[in-house]
Amino acid sequence: MSLKGKEILIIDDDTQYQFFMNNILANIGVTIVQALNYDEALEKLDESVPHLVITDIKLNDEKSGIDVQRYLKDHPKFKKIPVFVISADANRQTIFQSLALGASEYMLKPIVSKILIQKVRRIFMDYQSPEVLFLNDEGDYKDEFQVAFENNFDVEVETDINLRSINELSCILQGPLKFPKGTVIEFENDLINKMGGEGLGYRSIENSRTTGAGSFSTRFSLIGIDEKTAQKIRAMRVTKS
Repeated sequence: MSLKGKEILIIDDDTQYQFFMNNILANIGVTIVQALNYDEALEKLDESVPHLVITDIKLNDEKSGIDVQRYLKDHPKFKKIPVFVISADANRQTIFQSLALGASEYMLKPIVSKILIQKVRRIFMDYQSPEVLFLNDEGDYKDEFQVAFENNFDVEVETDINLRSINELSCILQGPLKFPKGTVIEFENDLINKMGGEGLGYRSIENSRTTGAGSFSTRFSLIGIDEKTAQKIRAMRVTKS
């Protein structure tokens, strides 16, 4: 996948690290725009909209990389830009907060150039792949999907999706579509149907994760499962002797 013509905004107050990142990424054909802090990042965003934002957490001023993420998320013009956080901040709460705000990746410094390039390529591959959006801008289900909770789906997306694992609470589906957290879908599967699980709903409890070129893995909770079906799923488990 060629990255020629892609623009990446790098926000980091360490000029040496900026130089290091620029040397690595410029070699794969991307255009680098640099900002040393939050305010400078906003100025760069006003000048052009990048295809990717790479930011540190600590930016040596009152604002942080978390604030950058909040700004992007709160503005429709920028909310779909993927964010890659590269930081020395290994605080668990910070990492969870960043991922909750939609960061595509969170990587700790120091970085390895080969891994950096792989992750940047994967983010672009993920970003450009098909996405099914069931929520509107207010975070509510679109009108055509309101009936999903009644197990009466009037919109169908036909594609091959594999059931990778299942228990009585959740399952993992893998296929060529990625789903945002909170998506509700109907999934036809012979195994589940034979167990009496026809008409089950599935709500994604995480954003889809890239597993390969054009392939995504998503964990869903089961909606409307009865105890009889749950018992049949439990019986499928292989016990170790």
